[in-house]
Amino acid sequence: MGRKKKVEPPENHERWLISYADFMTLLFALFVVLYGFAMSKQTEVKALVQGLIQSFTEMGFVTARPGSTVLTGSFGIVQSNDDSDISAASPNQQVMIVQAPTQGGGGMLDTGQPPTQQPVPTQNSQTEIKDQLPMDESISNSSGAPFDALKKEFNKSLEDLVSAGLIDIKSDENWLTIELSSGLIFPSGSATVLLQAKPVLKQIAKTLAPLRNYVRVRGYTDDVHIANELYGSNWELSAQRAISVLKSLESDGIPPAQLAIEAYGEFSPFASNSTVRGRELNRKVVIAVSRFSYTPKPLPVIVDDVPAKPGEQPLTDIITPENYNIIQLPDGRLKLKKQE
Repeated sequence: MGRKKKVEPPENHERWLISYADFMTLLFALFVVLYGFAMSKQTEVKALVQGLIQSFTEMGFVTARPGSTVLTGSFGIVQSNDDSDISAASPNQQVMIVQAPTQGGGGMLDTGQPPTQQPVPTQNSQTEIKDQLPMDESISNSSGAPFDALKKEFNKSLEDLVSAGLIDIKSDENWLTIELSSGLIFPSGSATVLLQAKPVLKQIAKTLAPLRNYVRVRGYTDDVHIANELYGSNWELSAQRAISVLKSLESDGIPPAQLAIEAYGEFSPFASNSTVRGRELNRKVVIAVSRFSYTPKPLPVIVDDVPAKPGEQPLTDIITPENYNIIQLPDGRLKLKKQE
């Protein structure tokens, strides 16, 4: 009898299901992770980023953008154009400016040592400048001595920074402006005041605090677009930087009623943004001191619940915005229509 031929088992055509199941499992895990990121609160992310920036800048571990300088301290790091040439600076050595070949490149770390304090005017000089800056509004509105004395005082107290080109002090008929390079005050892309810049703002506030002149803080940027978790545009960045400087001036003694901010973003440049140097000049914060002085005015007292006269409609019912719809006419005019 012949041997029976062994029948081969049929080929399994469903092995691909194992690999497919593994692939789907990994894909599901990926989407779970992405969903978790998407559902996280954006405010928590912003708070985390802002907290890290605040911590590093206050400790002095982060300095300004390339092209700026670190104020003289007891220790620093000097970086030349050649990245390989990095050495410790002696206690009496001025920290060098960091230059980077491209915008946003380069950088510097310092040891967080407090910067050398700027010269502080004596009590006699403070009294002298107050005497030369009369508080009478009719006199402070005129040109001449007030701005001359202020400009002289600022040039004296900020002499080193003016000589380094980081601060520029100008004056015209109505304004005395102190132009601060944003790299001196802020890290790149941030509105958190650097620890080493606080003595500069404190010195400016100390000179302005005894006066009653209006002060406007103006923020400017270059035309390089910024869109991160904190600032959606250069306008927002310039506004927040102006607010940060304003808060610093207020905390150092300038009455808040004399302060205000102006944000220009990239739309009021001082030079062409076509060059690195031009963009650097356009990134600044300007503290503008007005020749006009602040004089408090009595405010009108609005009496609540004024009773209506017989036959008249109550005043509150007439002026309440919720009672009206605003309709735009074809010729561009707006018309108020009272709700039924």
